[in-house]
Amino acid sequence: MLKKNTTVLVVEDDVDMQNLVKKSLAGLCVGKVERVSEGKKAIGLLEARGVFSYHLVVLDINLPDISGVEVLRYIRFDKDLKNKPVVVLSGVKDRDKIVEIAKLGITDYLVKPLKPMALGDIINKLFS
Repeated sequence: MLKKNTTVLVVEDDVDMQNLVKKSLAGLCVGKVERVSEGKKAIGLLEARGVFSYHLVVLDINLPDISGVEVLRYIRFDKDLKNKPVVVLSGVKDRDKIVEIAKLGITDYLVKPLKPMALGDIINKLFS
């Protein structure tokens, strides 16, 4: 069950998609949603705030500075963050790329455009 203090980090370079994800999460009573548009900023926040900072990361793969795959690698190889749930939200449809991403360890994968109900189902399953 989601609690009012649940925090989510959304790493997405498209502002409209950020807003859609935030709106979808607000409908699920997520307490706080932080949004960044670059992978390096996401890593900086995760480094600064540590293991207790976010309950979930929603991650795009195609980012302007470093790829979401690099952000995911950082999370999975950090001893404090390696078990952090990560939902990939991306327009990547290439099977080989999706397999590469999945091998790094993701909670789930959503293909853009976002279907808010699909995100809601994942969130409810994750926090139930």
